[in-house]
Amino acid sequence: MMKRYNFCPGNMGSYDILFGQVPAYVQCPDTRQGETLAVSETWTPTGDGVLMNRAKGIKDGGYLLVWLHRGGSGGGAFRFDGGTVSAGYLMEKMDIKLMGDVNALLAFLRTQGFDVHIDDPAWDNDGLYGRRCAAQDGGDLDNVHRL
Repeated sequence: MMKRYNFCPGNMGSYDILFGQVPAYVQCPDTRQGETLAVSETWTPTGDGVLMNRAKGIKDGGYLLVWLHRGGSGGGAFRFDGGTVSAGYLMEKMDIKLMGDVNALLAFLRTQGFDVHIDDPAWDNDGLYGRRCAAQDGGDLDNVHRL
């Protein structure tokens, strides 16, 4: 089930996100009832109301991340099977130009329980961004403050 999130990780950004599990493939009409299949011959019924791609062995739809960065009306989408997601892969698939946005979306996936690789140490395991502040705490650069 898809859900809509307003993710504010503390990096001065707000991310309008649709996220959820993609339903399994829908069974197409049966040709024995006089209807034609709307998919190629590589898709076959599995017997439990879904189709399976014989070439890839896909049955489950995985997960879908959509960043609605165009005023809530559109943006990039990324479907994955639930394995580890890296910054470079997400950046390429969603055509994102700024690494800060990539890290924020990875942090969101982390809050949903997925394994992600964020190279920036300012992001914590809870999906929040912290910045280093030398002006506070006597110039202690190791002290991380929440925005």
